[in-house]
Formats: sequence, C-alpha cells, structure tokens
Amino acid sequence: MAKAPLPEHLCARVVPGAVGAVHAFYRGRVLASLAALVESASRTIPGHQGLTARLPEDTSEALSPYLYYLNYRLLAAMKAGDRDAVSDLLDGFAAMPGAAFQAAGLTIDNLHDQPWHALMARDMVADDGDGAEVFAAAPARIKAARGPIVEALALVDRCHPAIAAEIRSLVCAITLFDGKVIGGSTDVRVFGNVFLRLPERGQDPVAYYADHLIHEAGHLYLNALMAHDPLILNDDSRTYPAPTRADPRPLFGILHATFILARLEAAFATIAAVAPDPYEAKLEAVRSQFAHGVATLRAHGKFTELGASLQQQFEALVDPRYARMAATV
Repeated sequence: MAKAPLPEHLCARVVPGAVGAVHAFYRGRVLASLAALVESASRTIPGHQGLTARLPEDTSEALSPYLYYLNYRLLAAMKAGDRDAVSDLLDGFAAMPGAAFQAAGLTIDNLHDQPWHALMARDMVADDGDGAEVFAAAPARIKAARGPIVEALALVDRCHPAIAAEIRSLVCAITLFDGKVIGGSTDVRVFGNVFLRLPERGQDPVAYYADHLIHEAGHLYLNALMAHDPLILNDDSRTYPAPTRADPRPLFGILHATFILARLEAAFATIAAVAPDPYEAKLEAVRSQFAHGVATLRAHGKFTELGASLQQQFEALVDPRYARMAATV
C-alpha cells in the first residue's frame, strides 16, 4: 500500500506534488478494502474464487469510480446479509473488462450513462429537499458544454498549474445533468466522478465550470486526507452557520467549505490578474466567506493534532480586511 500522507500534504495552500501522495494512499486504502470484501465473499459463494487477482496492484494510476462504487455496494450487501446481491455484484465484477478498472483520462458524460449515477441522483434530490429534481440533459447541451469545460480547465492550468494538477489527479469523470438542485456534487462512494448541473441561462459557462471543478476537486482531496486522519472531532448532530450555504451545517461540512474556499481564493487571485471580470467579484466574495468559515472553526472546532495545524494555516490566510470578521462569530 502507498505510504500515508505526511504533515506537509495537509496544507491549506496548494503544495505541488502533494496530491499524488494523498491520492495514491487513498487508492491503496480502497483497493485493500475491496480485496478483503471480494475474498471474504468468494469463500462463501461458489464460483467466484480468484477474483481478487483481477484488482489493480498499482496504486499510481487513478481508479475508475466503478471500483469505489463496487466497494460501497459490496460492503452494504454483505452487512445486510443479501447473498443474491453479493453474488450479482461479484458476477458483474468478473464480467467487467480489466481496462474499466482504471481511469483513462477525463470523460464527460450525461446523467444515467453509468449504473452508479442513480445513487448520486437520488441523494442530490434527498439532500436538497422539496422541489428538487435531477434528470439527464439533452445530448446537444452535453455536446455544447464540452468546449467551456475544456476552456475552464485550460484557464486554471494557465493561471494556477498546481490547482489544475489537483483537478487532473482527482477528477476522472464529469457527469452533467439538468434540474433544480445544488450546482455540483461528489461522493467517496463514486470517488473521482464529479456531478455538475448545467449552468443557467446568462451564467458565464467558463467561470461556472472553473469554480465548480476547483470546488469539487477540493472535496475529493479533503476526503482522501480524512481517510488518514479525521481532522475534526465535533459531533455531527450539532450545526453552525455555514460560510457558503443558507442552512446550518455540522463542523465537518464547515471544514470542507473552508478548505475549498482557500483553494478558490488562491485560484481566483491568479485568474483575476488576467481576467478581472467576473473573477475579481468572485474573489471578494470568497475572501469574506473564507473568513467566516475560519471564525466558526476557531470558535467551535475540536481538532486532532493535524486538524489544529490546518486551522492555524487557515488563520494565516485570512485577508486582513476581513480580520475582524475572523476574530469573532
């Protein structure tokens, strides 16, 4: 298995090269879990012996979201004692081409193009509550979105190569959809697959995709780190004012938001230097939101040793103009 992340990989600022170590460690954890599940299931269900040999041994290459999804589904089925579901999952794994186990560059697809998309569609609607809906987009809109996505990635790469490298490492699939829900989502159960609602009419699509891809890659990065160390120990049943959402969130969610805002601030500061509109306005909003998140974490956070180190880094990054906001909540 890849070595665990080092303290320098846990950084509010983007550290060139750190994402490779963090991502490799997380891949190793998931492959070890999946191997143990497949081996255990194969011992009790005839006809499925030897399947662990199909799993990739190299943790230096990105895995397909399919393997993360298989790990989640297999664990759930085994916990439930659902022998038929376990057998079906092993059959599917046995039939899947080996090339499908590892990501091959970046793909852009439509909602429900893959079997795991239904899981995310259901949860996005559940999380957003009344009136939320998601559905596959018109194929012509998917085709039209490819250009702005490529342009957004190129813009980030040109202005902040280290953040672009994080996106390339962590994001292997962008699934577009239409509907009335939050703009973007990702989940460890389908790690590497980012789900993005198509921009609304009048929105700058390049700025929209740049914003959301940095944002969702930040979630993936922090989730991979938190597989190594929980960082924050607060009870998730208690919620607090969130920096980027109207509804209060647990401190776990506020830590995620603050980590992402630090990356958005770094990216927008460099992009605004070459493209002031709309990034200067975005930068001001992000700096204010970041100060809010830092203040909330300071007032209420219960951290591990590494989590406390991360919070200290957040404090040092607060823009002086928002220092008073960061001083009290």
